[in-house]
Amino acid sequence: MSAVQTAWPTFGTPQVFYGTPGNIHHVGLYLGAGRMINAPTFGQPVQIDNHRYDGDDYAGATRPAASAPVWLLRRLVHFGVCTSTA
Repeated sequence: MSAVQTAWPTFGTPQVFYGTPGNIHHVGLYLGAGRMINAPTFGQPVQIDNHRYDGDDYAGATRPAASAPVWLLRRLVHFGVCTSTA
């Protein structure tokens, strides 16, 4: 089992955004070392992937000021990205 699956790392995980400032169409959770948690499109499984690739429309990244919302943590547990929200 990977480190990502064993526990929710820490709150305030950086988010990476794709699109334009007026039209963000995709968000991933940055893990470090150029990798992110990503659901590439509706119906596809959540996966760990590179956060940049040739021709992407990367708009930027930020670290949330507050703890992740409970609904997000529950969704990550549901998709098997982590096994604990504690």
